Amino acid sequence: MNRLRLCLITVTIIASALTVGCNSFEAVNQSLNETDRTTLVNEGNIALDEGRFAGALELFERAATKGGANDECLRGRASALAGLGGFDLFTVLDIMQNSTIPGDSPGTIFAAAKVVKDREKIDEAVSDLWQLSNLNAGDRLLKSLLVSLSAAGEILEKYDTNFNGRLDKYDEIDFDTRDEKTRTWSEIYNELISLNAQRSLELAFENMARALDGRGESWVLISPVQGNRYSGLFSRANRNSVLALVNFVDNLETADVYFENSKTRFKDTIMALDGAD
Repeated sequence: MNRLRLCLITVTIIASALTVGCNSFEAVNQSLNETDRTTLVNEGNIALDEGRFAGALELFERAATKGGANDECLRGRASALAGLGGFDLFTVLDIMQNSTIPGDSPGTIFAAAKVVKDREKIDEAVSDLWQLSNLNAGDRLLKSLLVSLSAAGEILEKYDTNFNGRLDKYDEIDFDTRDEKTRTWSEIYNELISLNAQRSLELAFENMARALDGRGESWVLISPVQGNRYSGLFSRANRNSVLALVNFVDNLETADVYFENSKTRFKDTIMALDGAD
């Protein structure tokens, strides 16, 4: 009996030691993963600063394998994807706020959308930004701009039938334009005015208004779909950028009224989106 008891005690001690050892190993392994992830994220951010977007994307994706994709990984990956898609924040804002097109016109969004070279990459970046647990002002601005440019890009892809980069009288715009190659008008429209879709222009408005609030005059802005009021401090240029998004939705809603009712008015409203003659 004494020998049996001694054996049981020994087995218990060994089992406990193994359990503690496993837990210690897991803790050390997790610590190493966090260290590796931090290093990879830092290297990824350096690559972003240097414009090496493909390299940055690889680094952030490797970082995500070290204990899961946290906000830093997702934020970095989204920025890398946006860069690969042709997006440049300063170029886009310069076009929207300093071009000859009135700043509150949706035409500024369409003009800026021409910098995008790969809309799929832009949409992937939006998907990553949707997964962030905490959005800062930079995240909100990036998300709103990417959504706006993606929406404008898809409309151009559908209705610029003569492929000159503009919506004009020479485009063959009707109720089923290029439906065989693109989504239908109703599919595009319903997503863009949705309240919770990834490319919701209502949410893009909210993100842009919050991101640009902080300096300038006091303004009250009204969201384009729900009519929510947002008050804050905005420079005139920043206010116009938000209003361009509001007017974008207004034009979409007008076009939808004419859809299947008046081909001429539907075409005229689509053409008015980018300000082309």
